[in-house]
Amino acid sequence: MPVRSRRLLIGLLIILVVGAIALLLTPVLIGSDSPAAQQLKAFFLQQIERNIGRKVEVRDVRLKVFPRIQLELFDVTVRDVDGVEPFLTAKRWDLVLRLLPLFRREVAGKRLTIEAPQLYLRRNAQGQWNFLTPGVSDQSGDPTIGAPLPRLLLLQEVTIEHGALTITDMSHGEARTVEFTSLDFAVMAQPARKRADLYLSAVMPGRPGSSSLTLAGTVTQARSQVQIAAEDRPVYPSLQFEGSAEATNIQTRKLAYLFGTRDIPADFGASMNVGGRIRVVPGVVGYDMVLSELKASIREFGLAGRASLSGLMTDQPTFTLTIASSKLSLDELLQVFPAHWMHDQLPGIIQQRNIRGTVEIVEATITGMAMPEPRVSLTGEFRVDGAHAVVDDKGTEIHNVSGTVLLEPGRVRVLALNGLYGQMRVGGGKATVSFTDNGPMLDLELKGEMAAADLIAQV
Repeated sequence: MPVRSRRLLIGLLIILVVGAIALLLTPVLIGSDSPAAQQLKAFFLQQIERNIGRKVEVRDVRLKVFPRIQLELFDVTVRDVDGVEPFLTAKRWDLVLRLLPLFRREVAGKRLTIEAPQLYLRRNAQGQWNFLTPGVSDQSGDPTIGAPLPRLLLLQEVTIEHGALTITDMSHGEARTVEFTSLDFAVMAQPARKRADLYLSAVMPGRPGSSSLTLAGTVTQARSQVQIAAEDRPVYPSLQFEGSAEATNIQTRKLAYLFGTRDIPADFGASMNVGGRIRVVPGVVGYDMVLSELKASIREFGLAGRASLSGLMTDQPTFTLTIASSKLSLDELLQVFPAHWMHDQLPGIIQQRNIRGTVEIVEATITGMAMPEPRVSLTGEFRVDGAHAVVDDKGTEIHNVSGTVLLEPGRVRVLALNGLYGQMRVGGGKATVSFTDNGPMLDLELKGEMAAADLIAQV
């Protein structure tokens, strides 16, 4: 058969198939309430519920076959697995369908647009997230059936416009809720290569101002990872993400609240802008996140470094943060890194000895966990300039101090100590503050010069 005749025949067959489908679905297209139309509506809803493993309720269903097969759902509510609480509500779904699966009485999407959705992510008292809870599956053997997130990545394109997100965590003995608005989300997937390009932006309302978040990168299938399996632990999708993240006006106090930290100090909290490279992969438990090329600004000073978080989305995530900074006041530093992170006795020492000055972080490492109670340790090297402190019970002051401060487990060392100790000019001094069960102990070694008249007066 000539090539031209073959193409003509294929074209005629496609027209006939589409025409046949259009005739079969005419009741739906014209919005009929006939039994045939209701049967077709039920068929499409049943197929969608099968794909995501959750109950779906709609006000209306419409189907178009030209210029493409397009399914529209209006006033959509997707229930949680329990069938009671809403998982997602939306004004409208626009789903472009694949043709061939319809002949097998299956609904397979190609592109999905969700308008004005409200998404509810919840973690219950047992630590189980609702979006990771598998829904009702079938006997097909397809592991993505009933799992919303992996199923979403089988579509070539997913777009969420003007959405909102509410995250509620009840695993800490109380309900903690964080809300995001102006949610825009887009995924351009390549199912054959098991990868997808992802973009997300959202706003977190709050005071003294709203915070914004932007995330862009690639989602791929993760390499096989050994995870600790238990009946009471969720199975996490074997997906990984790599890309960039930026956040503006993020409140550190709200972050601590979101991670479930209890007893947040009253003086803890600052607003910061942060950005860098991000990588999220399945870990032994939950997910592991690595932030590299990290840059942040808090008021007038900047931070740079790297961070890692293990056990993300579990009950007890642990973190490590290594940073350097430009100069900032001690008060500003303590608003970001509370003194008790270094040692429980240090806040009292700072207040009692009236310690103040300018600090530059050469390199500091913060490790610990945020919940249920914050357990944090801080070590590192700092440069101090223009500092002031009361060094003894007689009220003797050392001021205009410069030097290098080394924070170590159980003690603070000061090297290359220069400044004024009373009337004596000090150079090359050393000091060590040791934290003992009986309280802090100061070991001070000073070398300096003093005018004879001042020395006589001092004696």
